[in-house]
Amino acid sequence: MIASLPWSYPTPRPFKHNLDQFAVTKLGKCQIVQPWLAAQFGALFHVQCEHGDAAVLRLGVNDDGTISSAELVPSTKVYFGPPVGLTATRT
Repeated sequence: MIASLPWSYPTPRPFKHNLDQFAVTKLGKCQIVQPWLAAQFGALFHVQCEHGDAAVLRLGVNDDGTISSAELVPSTKVYFGPPVGLTATRT
């Protein structure tokens, strides 16, 4: 479900998110490229979207394992390392 972000139709979500914002929906379908960071209460994933540059998906997780928040942001706002994307070469 999360891997097909952003959803292009209004869907009730039991967590905080920015997935209905125009800046996010205009990215089109997004695909998780690779995990960046994972911890007990959240994770960051590198994401490649069909319309736009790379992005980062931030997920927050509740104590019971359910999603507490989901936010899709441009990579340039939070990631300053080497390029990560579907076309990037892994070493």
